[in-house]
Amino acid sequence: MNANATVDHDAELGDFAHLGVGVQLAGGVRIGARAWLQAGTCAGYRVQVAEEAVVPPGERLIAS
Repeated sequence: MNANATVDHDAELGDFAHLGVGVQLAGGVRIGARAWLQAGTCAGYRVQVAEEAVVPPGERLIAS
C-alpha cells in the first residue's frame, strides 16, 4: 500500500496485492491475490478485481 492510498470499510486485499500511489477503494471492494492497481486507480463500491490483474494508472472501476 503506497502513499495517499485509501481503503474504505469492508474492503479485502488478497495476498501480495499492490496498491499504487493515490489508489482509492470504496467499501466492499475485493482485490484478488497478486493484483496490481497502478497509481490513481479508483474503485467504486463492491468492485471485484481478479487475481493477478494489472489495472492501468488512473482507471475508474465500477461494479457491474
